[in-house]
Amino acid sequence: MIEKKISKFKDSLVFFDKNMHPAFGIKKILFDGNSKFQKIQVAEFYGLGKGLILNGESQFFETDEELYHSSFVEPVLKNKVVEKILILGGGDGGVAREALKHSIKEIKIVDIDERVTEVAKKYFKNFRKVFSNPKVKIINQDAFHFVLNNDERFDVIFVDLTDFEIKESSRQVNRLYQIGFIKSVKKLLRKNGVLVYQISGYYTYPEAVKHMRKVFKNVFKSSHVYGVFIPTFFDLWCFIAGSDKQMDLAADKSSKMFNVFEITKKPEQVKTL
Repeated sequence: MIEKKISKFKDSLVFFDKNMHPAFGIKKILFDGNSKFQKIQVAEFYGLGKGLILNGESQFFETDEELYHSSFVEPVLKNKVVEKILILGGGDGGVAREALKHSIKEIKIVDIDERVTEVAKKYFKNFRKVFSNPKVKIINQDAFHFVLNNDERFDVIFVDLTDFEIKESSRQVNRLYQIGFIKSVKKLLRKNGVLVYQISGYYTYPEAVKHMRKVFKNVFKSSHVYGVFIPTFFDLWCFIAGSDKQMDLAADKSSKMFNVFEITKKPEQVKTL
């Protein structure tokens, strides 16, 4: 857990453990608690600002969270007419914040853990306005059951859930990344709607990217994997968008989005969006 790193690495900005996994020096732990579902921690890190940690895994850091969230959202929403958005996961409000920069009429966030939202609202000022916006409705429910028991339709659905893992012990996570569930999510899309998943790191979890590319090709007529290098993740972080309408992913090259890439086969075979 992150507490063990404080004394030994108190003044370090970044270090690598014996397995060459990156970790960051912690200045102060601001919150340390448990919800019904997971351990939640917020810490202030040297040079990175505050970060959110769930079950010992970093979710984002203030220094580059906007890069992650905007890269997730912007290529799909830019120059699009979108009224209704569903976000599965994303209880911290980051994806919703970026979506609200567009002319959206309604956003529903379905996240099982209300404590994540409470903690994000208290400790991360960049997300606070999301939760008071009348366009945003938060539903604290398991995303899997919400999808299977709902018939509302949306223009775009973003899935910002726990990273895909190929492990026998992770069946609860993996079911959200299987073709049956993704077909169920697709049924909640309006005609020509778009489904977007965050996948994982290209170099850290290449099998996850390969799996999702295969699934989306079987479910949608058009699909694109795109990614952005997130400094604090030390990886090219990947997203996948699928639709039955041919998509034209876009990005504003004059902003932070200049380094978002569409990934074709290998990371060296990319084209700037």
